[in-house]
Amino acid sequence: MKSRIKKRAFGIATLALVLILALTAALYSAAFFSPATYATTYHSVSISGANNVDVYISGDGVTQDDNGNYQIPPGADVEITVVNDNSVSTSLSIITGDTSETSDSNFAKVTNVTRNLSITVATEEGFATEPGSSLSTAYEINDGDYLISLSKILAAKTDGSDITATTAATFAGYLADFGLDKEEWYTVTDGETVFNATEDNIADVKTAIFGKLSDNGEYDGTGYQSKLSTSYFSLSDDVMINDSTSAEDSTDYSHGYFGLGSRRGVPFSGVFDFNGHSATLHLSIAEANAGNFNPTEPATEGGGKDNVLSIGFFNYIYGDGSNACAILGADVRGTIAVSADVPSTADDSGQYRVYIGGVAGSIGDKVVLSNVKSSVSVSAQTGFSGTNSGISIYAGGVFGFSGADVDEWSNVSYDGIYSEISVVCAGADAGENAIVGAFAGVIQNAYVRNFSANLR
Repeated sequence: MKSRIKKRAFGIATLALVLILALTAALYSAAFFSPATYATTYHSVSISGANNVDVYISGDGVTQDDNGNYQIPPGADVEITVVNDNSVSTSLSIITGDTSETSDSNFAKVTNVTRNLSITVATEEGFATEPGSSLSTAYEINDGDYLISLSKILAAKTDGSDITATTAATFAGYLADFGLDKEEWYTVTDGETVFNATEDNIADVKTAIFGKLSDNGEYDGTGYQSKLSTSYFSLSDDVMINDSTSAEDSTDYSHGYFGLGSRRGVPFSGVFDFNGHSATLHLSIAEANAGNFNPTEPATEGGGKDNVLSIGFFNYIYGDGSNACAILGADVRGTIAVSADVPSTADDSGQYRVYIGGVAGSIGDKVVLSNVKSSVSVSAQTGFSGTNSGISIYAGGVFGFSGADVDEWSNVSYDGIYSEISVVCAGADAGENAIVGAFAGVIQNAYVRNFSANLR
C-alpha cells in the first residue's frame, strides 16, 4: 500500500515538473520568437502667438486629437502651414531641442523630428485689411463667372502673348471682377463704357497681369497673375459652372473652363475656402487636340516633353513652399465630360496624358487638404479619329494626378453612389494607360492616410 502511494506521488510530481518545463519553454519561445510590440512615444507640439491664424501640421503619421493638438511620430518629416484667418503672419519660428530657426511667415519644413516642437507665430498688429491676404479679406466668389475670370488670368502665358488688341478688353474685364482694372482704360460713349484698345492700354493690361517688362523682354512676375495665384478666396454662395468647349474655340478667352491654375500659366498656390458652400460643375470639353495640352519637363530619351491636359474645379494646384496653400471644406459636385485626340501627325517625341479629377486635375505637394469631398461623375474618351498618337487617361473622383499628402486629420472622401468614372481609349496601343480610382487616377510620391469612398 505504501509503495503504491509513493509511486502515485512520484508520478504526480513528475507530471507537475513536465508541465512546469513545458510552460517555461513556451514563455521563452514567445519571448524570443514572437514579434515584439513597443509603445510609440509621440512628440508633442506647442503653438504660441498664433492669434487669428490657423496652424496646420502635415506629416506621415501625424495625428490630431479632439482638442486640435498635434502629435508627431519619432523621426517624421513635417510641414507647417500657417493660414491667415483674421490677421497676417509675419514670421514663423520653430524650436526643437537646442535648435531654433525662423522660416517664411506661412510655411516651414522640419525633417527628422526627434523632440517636441515649439512653434511661435508673429502677426501684424490689428486685423488684416489687404484684399486676398487672409480668410477674413478673401476675394468672395458667388458666381461661376468669377471662377472663369480667375482661371483665365492664371492660365495666361507668362510671356504676355495671350494679350492682344483682340483679347485685351476680355482680360481687362477679368481683372475688373476682382477690382483690379483701371478707369483710364475705358471711354464712355452714349452712356456705354468701352475698353479703349490703344497700344498704351494693351501694354498696361499686360503690365497689370504679368508685372514690369524687363530689358530682356521678359515680365518680372510681380503682376496680378502672381498675386492672385497665392491669394485667399472664399465662396459666399453655392456656385455652378456650365461650360462647353471644343477645339475650334479653345483659344477664345471669353469662355472655356479647365479649372483654376494651369501649367500654361501659373498653378494655384493660394488658399481656397468653400466656406460651407458647394461648387457644381457641368463641363464638356469636346475634341481636345494637341493645342490643348501643355508641355511639362523633358521626360523621354530623345528630349521630348510630356504633354498634359488637366481638368477639374482646380486645373493645377502646387504649393510654392513660401505661401500658405490650402483647400478647405471643398464640396464639388456635377459632371465632367472630355474627348481628346492627337493625330499621329503631331509631335510624338513625348507622351500625352489627360488628368481628370472632380476637385483637381493635377495636385502637387505642399498643399493642406482639410475636409475635401467630391461626388463628380467623370467621362472621358480618346482616340476617336482612329489615328491618335497615344493618349493616356488618369481619372479620379477627387484628383486625376495626386502628389499631395493626405493626413490622418485631412478627411478626404468621394461619394460615388450616384456618380461614376468612365474611361474609353479607342484604338489603344501598348503605350497608353487608362487608369481610374475613387481617390485618384495616379498617386506619386505621396501618402494617403484618411480617405473614404461611398460606392455602388
